[in-house]
Amino acid sequence: MTTDCILSAKNIHKSFFHPKEITVLKGVDLEIYPSETVAIIGPSGSGKSTLLHILATLETPSSGDLSFFQTPVTAYSLSNIRNTHMGFVFQSGNLLEEYSLIDNLLIKAKIARKRTHKNSHSYKQALLLLEKVGLLHRQNFYVKYLSGGEKQRAAIARALMNDPKIILADEPTGNLDMASAENIQKLLINCCKEFQKSLIVVTHDMHFANLCDRKLELREGLLINEPTCHK
Repeated sequence: MTTDCILSAKNIHKSFFHPKEITVLKGVDLEIYPSETVAIIGPSGSGKSTLLHILATLETPSSGDLSFFQTPVTAYSLSNIRNTHMGFVFQSGNLLEEYSLIDNLLIKAKIARKRTHKNSHSYKQALLLLEKVGLLHRQNFYVKYLSGGEKQRAAIARALMNDPKIILADEPTGNLDMASAENIQKLLINCCKEFQKSLIVVTHDMHFANLCDRKLELREGLLINEPTCHK
């Protein structure tokens, strides 16, 4: 593993035992580097989302090792890594519908125990990010009044709060029409490049996958078509 590797997964296995035993990951290895965008594709049910959730520390592998900047992720460190260094964009947005748009962003800062008053860095960052995704004029709207595309743009802005090292996205445009999906895909890629964030995205959309620097396929429990380390 090279010194600039952000996230490293080694020999990741994952099995489920209910309603019957099934192994979906059978020894996955993956390294993610600064500012690169990586797409994970594969058949439905192949375990793409499971792998993403493990990389995001949202789920525990049955076996294998996960490291962040060469430091092993442990039960004691995963919460800090998740809240401080990772941003998430899910298919449904996972925003708080009864809160305003800007409050949805500031909640991320509050979880990280940062100040969020109007003169704070976090508040100013939230406004900057909303402007970046074209939603500054919606900052005080309740999320429930936003369109699907607006919610996903908001989710991208929220993911960038706290200046994370890596963004993890699970089918972030799966619920959108083609035109909206393409706009969100370009926005996500461009934001990651502009703010120098790494991106791991799970998608069925080959057009989206082809926008990324690397495209990997999860098939029969293994990642294939991964080139040798280029760093």
